[in-house]
Amino acid sequence: MVGVVLLTGVGCLFFQGADSQSADGAAVASANCFRPELAWATAKRAVEKKLKSPYPASFPWIADGAIRKSGECSYVVRSYVDARNREGALTRRRFRAEVRYVNKTGRWKTAELRIK
Repeated sequence: MVGVVLLTGVGCLFFQGADSQSADGAAVASANCFRPELAWATAKRAVEKKLKSPYPASFPWIADGAIRKSGECSYVVRSYVDARNREGALTRRRFRAEVRYVNKTGRWKTAELRIK
């Protein structure tokens, strides 16, 4: 049974590799548009860059944050971060980030960020 599962997995990898070699670059890039977890990671990095004291900053699990598709290859992420302020007190700050996947560059970027 294990051998069958292993062979099936290897066969899938083999065929996936063959498909990816013949796949158009645009098709691969557009597949990244449907990755909300990458939108979340992009928003999180943008927030960390803006914090006065980003370490230790604590974000909720991805399921706890609200990620909404807002257009082709773009998402709005609304969530919060627990981080220390200038005085060292731990505070919760809410944020809203609009992030986009840019097919031309193959990268995610933050279009807008608001932290309250």
